Formats: sequence, C-alpha cells, structure tokens
Amino acid sequence: MRGSITVGLSGALMAVTTLAGASIASAESSAAACTDGYARAKLTIHESPSPRAASMGTYARGSALCIYKAERYGAEATKCGETSRVWLKVYAPVNKRGWVFEPCVLH
Repeated sequence: MRGSITVGLSGALMAVTTLAGASIASAESSAAACTDGYARAKLTIHESPSPRAASMGTYARGSALCIYKAERYGAEATKCGETSRVWLKVYAPVNKRGWVFEPCVLH
C-alpha cells in the first residue's frame, strides 16, 4: 500500500510540473505578441470594456502593461481628463486578461 501511494504522488508531482511548464510557456508566447504601455494613473482592470464591469485588480501609476487588443466600442467613460469609448485588453494579475481605460495608458 505504501509503495503505491509513493508512486501515485510521484506521478502527480510530475503531472503538476509538466502543467506548470506548459502554462509558463503559453503565457510567455502570448506575452510576446503584446505592445508595451504604462499606466498614467491608477488603473482598475475590468472583466469587460466598461467602468461598471467587475474589477480584477489594479495597476499602480507607472506600472508597465502588456497590451494586446484595443476595443473602440466599449462603454463610454471619463477619466484622466478624457471621455472615450476606447478600452485596451491587457494581461491582468494571475495570468488572466482584463480591460483598462485607454486614455489612462501611455503607449
């Protein structure tokens, strides 16, 4: 019984290591296709291109962003001295993608 548990754990550890490696490789290849940007102000990362969408976190002013899509038909918002419908899709914390308000990003 003890031997089979050890083998099972060993196999599980190998699977976790393999999955983690695949996630890192996937994130790195996706990140290569993005454009650099910087937060001009504290930015809320939203689940969709709208100021009313749920928050996924924030970027501090001056933070580097990885931008890979612009959406010009998002919900209208006013921030950083501008009113606009342009939102940028970025990599959010924890390997997810979220949206930030474009006028608050230097790119």
